[in-house]
Amino acid sequence: MKNSRLKVLHILGSLDRGGAETWLMHVLRHLDRTQFQMDFVVHTTDHGAYEDEAKSLGAQVLPCVGVT
Repeated sequence: MKNSRLKVLHILGSLDRGGAETWLMHVLRHLDRTQFQMDFVVHTTDHGAYEDEAKSLGAQVLPCVGVT
């Protein structure tokens, strides 16, 4: 299909500065966004250190928390 991007969803605890999160942000910064869409599900409603940058690069950050 023409003009379709491969969608990639990453599931993380948060988008704070950790090893996996830092590496994923590096990938997102250098990703060909005409070919790929990268989004994140996070297990918190807290605002992560990388959240604003990820959104500015076109990623969605979707909080997913349990009901207590």
